[in-house]
Amino acid sequence: MTQLADRVEWGFPIARFADPGMLRLMLASAVVVNHFSRFSIGTIGVYLFFVLSGYWIDRLWHRKYIHTNAPYRVFLISRMWRLLPAFLVVNMVTLAIARLPSELPWHFWLSNVGIIGYSTLQDYRPLVPAWSLDIELQFYILVPLLFMLAAKGGWWWRGVIWAAAVLALGCVPFLAWPPIHSSILNYTLFFFAGVFASQANLRVPAWAAILSVMLGIGTIAIILLMPEWRGMLLGGMERNPMLIYNAGISALIAVFFIPFVLSTVTRRADGFDRVCGDLSYVVYLLHWPALALIGIYGINLMAFPARMGLTALVVAGVYVAGYIIWRFIDRPLNDARGRYVERQVRPKVA
Repeated sequence: MTQLADRVEWGFPIARFADPGMLRLMLASAVVVNHFSRFSIGTIGVYLFFVLSGYWIDRLWHRKYIHTNAPYRVFLISRMWRLLPAFLVVNMVTLAIARLPSELPWHFWLSNVGIIGYSTLQDYRPLVPAWSLDIELQFYILVPLLFMLAAKGGWWWRGVIWAAAVLALGCVPFLAWPPIHSSILNYTLFFFAGVFASQANLRVPAWAAILSVMLGIGTIAIILLMPEWRGMLLGGMERNPMLIYNAGISALIAVFFIPFVLSTVTRRADGFDRVCGDLSYVVYLLHWPALALIGIYGINLMAFPARMGLTALVVAGVYVAGYIIWRFIDRPLNDARGRYVERQVRPKVA
């Protein structure tokens, strides 16, 4: 992993937020902000997570997993091993405080243990952010199959990948439609943007990364400054009718941010930054039961100063508790996962 991170450094001083792990923590924090406020920017973060996922899955597959004894099997075991521990811990906490309906779909418990199918639960999701893990898992299952077909040669597999990209583009006007919004089709464009960047060995120049940030932040600022548009990014208890366009405008803003996001993948990651990257996953999940818990205790009935104070305290607690879960559960199991993968690597022939 360090070889991947060492290849490029921008030629000018840059803030810590451009480091790869810190960026992932910021994207997770965008989802936290989305759920704890009226500022509906969480979907932007999710789209960009899939860009990063596509990039790293392509890199890891072609640089590590294809050198194992059973690449596809080892890959799936490794990725499930990465996702499940934190998911199961946080999900157990969520189920303990959730008010479940009396009638549940047949695969409810299967999805709450193995993730797959979680995005189809709709009104039965105790741990709401976990729907994106289901989408991620679908990519894990399907994309390596494309990689293996590609390894057999021929031109036709590229047509399959480009057809998937065209299909994803065709879905953009329908992103707010639930069957598309909660399916793998909604994220194929972003995932394969990362895949293509990896396969092209893309290096984003500093000027393009800066322009990317300016376009993304500038678009958000313009929308918020325009009274007739700001409802696309401001949700809350009183849902603005313009919020139905949130998925589409979030996709556009995410596209603007893609060059910046891809510029971070080649930056050097130190120990602190790796902690931030790992913590992002736990925070992404853990903030939801925290939100549900303060809802149970009637935070919306409190006076504004008390409500804001409690919210700030709970959000800070999410990061502290997230670090504890990462330190004592997620990291040891992730280290064990790394050792498992290393044991599966075929010895080099002299």
